[in-house]
Amino acid sequence: MHKKEPWEWWLIAGFSFLCLAVLAGAYYCYSRTHWDISVSVNMTQPHDQIFDILTSPEGRVTWQYGVTAVTPLVGDDNQIGSTRFIFFRADRKSWQMEETLLVYEKPLRWHVRQSSDDKVTDIHFEIEHSSNGSHVTWNETHSFANPWDKVRAFFIIRAQKARILKGLEQASRILADGRPA
Repeated sequence: MHKKEPWEWWLIAGFSFLCLAVLAGAYYCYSRTHWDISVSVNMTQPHDQIFDILTSPEGRVTWQYGVTAVTPLVGDDNQIGSTRFIFFRADRKSWQMEETLLVYEKPLRWHVRQSSDDKVTDIHFEIEHSSNGSHVTWNETHSFANPWDKVRAFFIIRAQKARILKGLEQASRILADGRPA
């Protein structure tokens, strides 16, 4: 074994530090119990139209990323406690989540809980008056049960936030074009 040069020690120290940083980041992600997303957009349409496209099964298929179908399971669509299945397809994968309606205050507030074997997501939004129409604030709280998803949560949440923003902008364009939800 040869005597190490100073630059070799720096290389070993840098690599060790990088490994420790990756492990610390993975531990941080794994140990978090929930991840929050908040997105706000302004829309020029009336509250009722915005509420309908964001909550109706037909509307959600047009703007929400990956949603292919929304089917009732138990109860009326707008009844607190009603349950439905949300079917998703994205990135060559298909999955479904059970969704329970927790708050339905048309045209201002909506809150649901989506759950599957490896994830629980609370989704709620509020619509408020603004100077140019309506201000929509969409919030999601994700809790992961799958250990691999917990480690990747930082990246999953960043991608989901971008999808929500893009979806809300799509909903606004659909309404602006006069297309039905």
